[in-house]
Amino acid sequence: MYKNSGFFKRFIANIIDLSIAISLILLIFYLLTKNINKVALPSASVFYFSSLSAIIVSLLVYLFIPVFFEGKTIGLIILKLKIINSHTKNYSFSSIIKRNLFTSIYFSAVIIFIMLFLAPNSFVVLDKNGQNILSIKDDIYHLIIMRIITVFLSIGFFISMVGYLFVIFKPNRLSIVDWLSETRIVENTLIVSKDKEIILFPENDDRRKFIFKK
Repeated sequence: MYKNSGFFKRFIANIIDLSIAISLILLIFYLLTKNINKVALPSASVFYFSSLSAIIVSLLVYLFIPVFFEGKTIGLIILKLKIINSHTKNYSFSSIIKRNLFTSIYFSAVIIFIMLFLAPNSFVVLDKNGQNILSIKDDIYHLIIMRIITVFLSIGFFISMVGYLFVIFKPNRLSIVDWLSETRIVENTLIVSKDKEIILFPENDDRRKFIFKK
């Protein structure tokens, strides 16, 4: 039997994983653009390779590493937590996949949507107060696409935030993602229940017995 993790440990583990993912994505973007001295429209290679890198990093941190370490991301390893199946109480590959449908795979789908409906020429360089700023075109097409992207990201953010509220206030400390994916984030220490042995001894009843007659 495993004890469900509390809010603070889960939150810190998520911050660690998110920091790793963002740092890797920013590092890759820096390496791609370090030779560009001024704000300019992204080239096709920068735009698409940056997008693919974001997908790969997201899947690496939240899917591939937990599969390799049997239910543990880097953050979970540091906080001594792990992901288990709610029914079998053990690591399950299918459970990691189901959980990532609402995290890294969902995020990757949003990035793929961006790659399909936006392009390097979707951006413009604007001069605001003497500074060049990279921005999205403000025509109807791009406004609709950006609104759809915002909705997708808002849904992901909503699931995450409400999930934290579930962990804080629900007695079983399960988030929405836990419930939907039938998984749990637990302390990486097995709790062994010790059943007390009950011994019954015979006892003589010396009390006076009554006989009732009709």
